[in-house]
Amino acid sequence: MRILTGVAMVFFYLQLSAQELITDRPDQTESAWTVPLKALQIESGVTLHRADNKLTFQVLQNVWRYSPVSRLEVRLTSGLTIKAHEARITQTSFDNLEAGLKFQFTEGKVPLALLSHLILPTGTLDAQSGLFCKLLWSHHLGPYLNVGYNVGMEYARDQPLKYNYSLSLSTSLTSHLGYYLEPFGTFGELDAWDTGLTYLVTPNVQLDFSMGFSFSAAYNYYAFGCSWRIPHQPTHL
Repeated sequence: MRILTGVAMVFFYLQLSAQELITDRPDQTESAWTVPLKALQIESGVTLHRADNKLTFQVLQNVWRYSPVSRLEVRLTSGLTIKAHEARITQTSFDNLEAGLKFQFTEGKVPLALLSHLILPTGTLDAQSGLFCKLLWSHHLGPYLNVGYNVGMEYARDQPLKYNYSLSLSTSLTSHLGYYLEPFGTFGELDAWDTGLTYLVTPNVQLDFSMGFSFSAAYNYYAFGCSWRIPHQPTHL
């Protein structure tokens, strides 16, 4: 009974915040908004990639987001990758950890932010250091359609610079259900599309499903995820 009561209290607490839940998943376009002040937001997912008849499962994908001061967000990402070929698991490895910051320059109708991650050589199979930076911004097209943009660069040791882009068109189908469509890619390497749905379970918990594909390469993926926010609760003396 105590366990059930505790679960009920946590679920009730997760519904208390009135601020909109804005996540960086499931699309490739990172949001131009940081998480609310003192809030902790965790975004987790599982992805199945298929490219050139090889399967890759990305599990335990987590992005931890926390805002110590207004308009600044510290971030940590981690994951586990399982590779399979001809129905047999061939490799299992932890991904490189990433530590980063997101700073929101402007709010209002056209939010603008800068995101940067430092890639730490902690992977068990492909330990490699690197860095990526993205410029993020968005705006509304009418009352129902939101457009998000990302342009950025990625550097990995002993590899040439890569430049990437994404453009996300999203809308609310109902008060709980959202939909998006998005082209994304890396210049000179990959041009792809993805689409997906989000479902807001409570004001602080969201589920998502997405899928991506390419017209120019043997590439596709399917992903499921869950995001939840633990809002800051002020201490009253």
